[in-house]
Amino acid sequence: MATTVDVFPDAEAAAGTLIRASGLRCYSSIPKRPEYPLVTARRLGGLPVTRMRLDAADIQIDSWAGSKSAARLQAAQARAAIWLGEGTTVSISSGDAFVTGVTDVTGLFWLPDPTNTPIDHYTFTVRLYLHAA
Repeated sequence: MATTVDVFPDAEAAAGTLIRASGLRCYSSIPKRPEYPLVTARRLGGLPVTRMRLDAADIQIDSWAGSKSAARLQAAQARAAIWLGEGTTVSISSGDAFVTGVTDVTGLFWLPDPTNTPIDHYTFTVRLYLHAA
């Protein structure tokens, strides 16, 4: 009997697509010539919940803006955009992803820059449960 496995969709790309749909600028890493405010979404890890059928990806979202309050608001907007993606199909370049669930891993927290740059930074982590649509 042959075993089949699904190729998981790119959870990082799915998170970025959801965030960009809310009108925020979102990247997988900070661009070489960044224009602030901006958001990044990157996968930290995670393990399949159902063997090779349902992924549980931990995605770190970072928000940078010119003030602490603006960075916090942008992070909260990105979090809301991801939560609104629960139960939807997200079109990404590698194929469609169905987001079956979202949970918080860490809440919003401020990360002051030790170099004292004028860019304030908030971060949080969510877990996206998704599979190929």
